[in-house]
Amino acid sequence: MGRKNLFIFTNLLWIVSIGVISISPNYIFFIVFYMIAALGNGAFLPIGFSIISDLYGPEQRGVKFGMMYVGLSLGNGLGIIFGGLLGWRLGFLVSCILGAVGILGYFKHAIDPKSTEYQETRVVQVYNNQITARTLMDVVKTKTVFGILFFVFCSGIATSTLSNGGIFYLNLQLNNKMMAIFSYPFVCKLFHKFWRQFIFN
Repeated sequence: MGRKNLFIFTNLLWIVSIGVISISPNYIFFIVFYMIAALGNGAFLPIGFSIISDLYGPEQRGVKFGMMYVGLSLGNGLGIIFGGLLGWRLGFLVSCILGAVGILGYFKHAIDPKSTEYQETRVVQVYNNQITARTLMDVVKTKTVFGILFFVFCSGIATSTLSNGGIFYLNLQLNNKMMAIFSYPFVCKLFHKFWRQFIFN
């Protein structure tokens, strides 16, 4: 399976899952499909980095990686705002529709970099693009990779908990959901500024 097809498959996994989540009849159903969506969503960054590395030279990769992170950050921020305004069911449904439109455009126009597209180097590089359970276990066994995965896992839990809990708390204090959603980023910015001064001064 080429990286283009793998990228499409993993994205379809989370797109379909969050579409199903929007009609969840109970909490267990919600959690099960949320976990399935997380499996597909977790493959986005490594496959995306791999494709960018093949399509662009070293002088352009930083910009392309940055653009990808900007998109992720905007999506996370806007998701909190519009998800709070629309409600969680409609929020997941809108995400499913937008994701389906995006992956359809990718399917029609993207190329599959089966080998290194950046040809300005004379060094022949051989890649093993096959992903198996054994190769995944070998990667996880590396202490550095395991540490990074553990950090990302913990920070994701903390970020989700703080963002949702913060909006809920502000909603209780202000008694206005819209004010709580739009004031939350400013409260976080003030806290971040105070925390940096406390740590580094």
